[in-house]
Amino acid sequence: TFDGFPVGPVAEVSRHMGVGFPDDLQFDGAIHGAFLFSPSGGFRGGVSLDGASIGASGSPQVRFERAHLLLDGDRLRMDRGLIDVGEGGKAGVSMEFVPASQQLDLKLTTEKMSVAALQAEAGPLPGVPRPELIDKLRGGSWRGWLRYRKQLAMPGTWSGVLDLRETNLSMDGLAEPLEIANAAVKLDGGSVQAEGRASAGGIEIRGAYLGRPRARRPHRWNLHAGAVEGSVLARLFAPAVRRPRGFISRTLRLSPAPPGAKMFPRAGMSRCLRTGRGIS
Repeated sequence: TFDGFPVGPVAEVSRHMGVGFPDDLQFDGAIHGAFLFSPSGGFRGGVSLDGASIGASGSPQVRFERAHLLLDGDRLRMDRGLIDVGEGGKAGVSMEFVPASQQLDLKLTTEKMSVAALQAEAGPLPGVPRPELIDKLRGGSWRGWLRYRKQLAMPGTWSGVLDLRETNLSMDGLAEPLEIANAAVKLDGGSVQAEGRASAGGIEIRGAYLGRPRARRPHRWNLHAGAVEGSVLARLFAPAVRRPRGFISRTLRLSPAPPGAKMFPRAGMSRCLRTGRGIS
């Protein structure tokens, strides 16, 4: 039975029992509740966290405003928990964890949270690898939900539906960061679907993106803009369309084509640039 017992010693004992908490994480607060153990049923019971927080050196504290942990045999569950990352925002959290096999199902839901809070080492997802997309963002906020699942020794996978606001994204194929005004994003395993409004290199863009890492063509864009100079497009998409110079070009020291030359079919692109119609 726990009645205001410190969380720190319990977390330390859990590490010795194989629960994969990172070594630099520090736990504060107290727990209330009780556990029952029997040889036939194992551990059962539940505790509430009172003023508990998780933190690490150089990272913001994550405080549990509400959390109730249930232990049923080899499974640890948290339902309808609420965490507070200070200025970063608040989020609901639910979790199911099997320490023996490191099997994890974690879901985070928020009305508004900073992207920086997700990127912090001791943020709302301590000890969990972040989605690749999140690591590429700079600034801004998000709302929606994220879910991480890990089965036995298999790599973990992410899914989720996000609404991104006022953030920057560095992407393969673009010479400058994409400044996102707003975007609806869907994550499903390694694939990413996004649609919204942004700008890059001074060009206002609306459109959609589909990223599938295992596909032969992993990046697919469908972009629409007003009248744009061909040279501006050439500079912006240069990393995507330029190829390494071949053996003959290097041997004969042939000069590369000037920016924008033969990058796009003349008829279609020229017509778009003259009329200001959408460009895909």
